Amino acid sequence: MNLFYRILKAIRRRYIKFVADPVLVLITRLFVKPVYYTTGNESAISFNNWFLQKVLGFNRACYWPVHFTSTVQNWKNIFVGVDAAPGISSNCIIDGTNGIYVDDYTQVAPNVKLLTNNTYVSHRTDKKIYIGKYCRIGMGSVINAGVILGDFTTVSAGSVVRDSFPDG
Repeated sequence: MNLFYRILKAIRRRYIKFVADPVLVLITRLFVKPVYYTTGNESAISFNNWFLQKVLGFNRACYWPVHFTSTVQNWKNIFVGVDAAPGISSNCIIDGTNGIYVDDYTQVAPNVKLLTNNTYVSHRTDKKIYIGKYCRIGMGSVINAGVILGDFTTVSAGSVVRDSFPDG
């Protein structure tokens, strides 16, 4: 009787390991990896943000992390570089109708508006927004269509950017 229980226990242990290993690998890749690998980055992904975006569907189509209170329109026309996440802060409005290019390591604060299709103006513009590397966009800023911000540009909080600064 004792030998039978030992054999049954060994079979159960191998079976559980055979089934549980792929499940654990899948859970690790889906749930833990996006949160773990961005913990040291400037635009780190929290589990809540990941869950609301990828599982519940707030801005699900965006390939970069976006806060659930931010609005992203025409995400296919937006290019986001390494460790840059426009919209990861709350209440951002990003309109990529004519195209937005956000380069590497650029940080965008809450309540920022990146508008390429300004419907409030009587004339329509077909201009893109280019934001260079290592830029900082302050809280409540508005960047209008056709603006080029060079590398290492800092936009102060509450400003409206209508002119380009290609040198930074």
